[in-house]
Amino acid sequence: MVTVPQLRDASFGGLREASASLGRLAQKLEALEGQYRTTVVTTASRSYWEGTANAASKPAIDTAGRLMEVASAEVRNMVVAVDSATEEFVAAQNQLRATLTAAKSEGFVIGDDGSVSWPPEQTPAGTDPAEAEAAETRKSDRGTAISFEILGALVRATNADTSAAQALRVFAQATALDVSGPDGAARLARIQADGKLAVDLAGGLDASDIPPAGSDPKAVSAWWRAQSPNVQLAYLQAYPDRVGGLNGVPVVARDEANRTTMALELADLQRREATLDPQERRTLAALRKLDTQLTDQASDREGDAKPIYLIDIDTSGDGKWAVAVGNPDTAANTAVQVPGLNTDIEEISGEIDKARRLQFAADMQTPAADDVAVVTWLGYDAPELALEQPNTSVMGTGRAEAGAPALDQFVDTLRTTHEGDRDRLTVVGHSYGSAVVGSAASQHTLDADDIVVVGSPGTNTSHVSQMNMQNGHVWSGAASDDYVARLPQAAEAAAYAPIPGAPAIPGAYPMGAAPQDVDYGANRFDVDTSGHSNYWDPGSESVRNIGAITVGNYQDVTLNHGTAPAGAR
Repeated sequence: MVTVPQLRDASFGGLREASASLGRLAQKLEALEGQYRTTVVTTASRSYWEGTANAASKPAIDTAGRLMEVASAEVRNMVVAVDSATEEFVAAQNQLRATLTAAKSEGFVIGDDGSVSWPPEQTPAGTDPAEAEAAETRKSDRGTAISFEILGALVRATNADTSAAQALRVFAQATALDVSGPDGAARLARIQADGKLAVDLAGGLDASDIPPAGSDPKAVSAWWRAQSPNVQLAYLQAYPDRVGGLNGVPVVARDEANRTTMALELADLQRREATLDPQERRTLAALRKLDTQLTDQASDREGDAKPIYLIDIDTSGDGKWAVAVGNPDTAANTAVQVPGLNTDIEEISGEIDKARRLQFAADMQTPAADDVAVVTWLGYDAPELALEQPNTSVMGTGRAEAGAPALDQFVDTLRTTHEGDRDRLTVVGHSYGSAVVGSAASQHTLDADDIVVVGSPGTNTSHVSQMNMQNGHVWSGAASDDYVARLPQAAEAAAYAPIPGAPAIPGAYPMGAAPQDVDYGANRFDVDTSGHSNYWDPGSESVRNIGAITVGNYQDVTLNHGTAPAGAR
């Protein structure tokens, strides 16, 4: 049991410094973990080294990375434990000191052992014995109350000390965990369990305090900023699946939460791999590819790898997700790409590659490196078109109009969480994604500086003026042989089947005018690629033009027709 002198006279500056030191250590470990993955892991995975030694090195390399992950998480837990204990110690000390001060003023004497005594009452001569006895009883009762108050403070401090010591031992022992297993289930379970222990030390969390999904991003942002760093960490550890999907939480925090959620789901699917249904197998394959992207941070042909942030992930159905190359909360220029036809969870790896290419092409046109972030957002149910299973969803506006409010809110989210001055934000719609973008701009309040559509079957508008953008800030690109971009030009056909074997479009074409046509009124930039999905080819005029628009270098965009807006950099 903590004693009265120990608690009364304690100074907690050392504990606060210990917490600060642990926080600095956690930051260094996290940085080291990231550096390790982008140097050692990436180099080893992309090298041509083969043979027995290489095969033996890979498990050791993976295990070292997992140990760093555990270490950084556990040191963060130690910070929570020390801070929580310090807060309890201070509260108990304040409680004890207030009790001692009040007791002294009332004539009580408190011993170092917590005993309470008082001198006998000096009753005036002639005092009624019953009154004297009552006064002594009141004094005794008050002394008993003081004893319990002192005991309560000492017990509070002792419990905090015991709980923190036990938790710190648990956290310190975590590095002895066997993390060599391929699915990481034990590692993740330990991190989750220890995270919840840290949360309990901090007094626990009320899940009902978390804003519901779909809440206004500004309200979510205000809620998040109102939490202390320790409470934010506690939410990330205890409720990663809920925090990761909240528009308004900063990108770095969402990334941390969603990586945890994804890793847990990946571990679960790998454990059940032998009994998975076809949809679960597709999800497992997609998550494995994404996990490789996230851990490898591999660079492509265009340049050095940029950090990837997992802003959102939902594997139900065909899947919904948002992944950024570069941090949109800190970048001066951000592009949000909305993919279209046939995009689902299995395509996430390929879409990240497209984002990398645009990020590189745009960043090369800015005065400072790392000035561009590119987000791929699939927050709607993209339509399918397979000749063996005809589906006419790509030939209607229903899915575009259903997805438009979510895109509108996501863009508002990026505006809300961005740090510093307002950034440039461009929304790029590809294929059916351009109809989602057009619907968000024409039917909602899409807060974009520029809109770019490529390979567009139509934007659900008949003229650029319906997009509610400033003159010259809507751009279109279309390859000459892109069959999807040719769809609007056949609107007069009552039964037009532009793709052999695909279903005919019933009646008038529903998705609006061709945005690349002169009469539509948008700027059409030059495209030197072919087909429907090659607008991001490395070094192409197409991706360079999209990059120039993204960073506001309008005069550098090569135009087929239209007029670049004034005010270019």
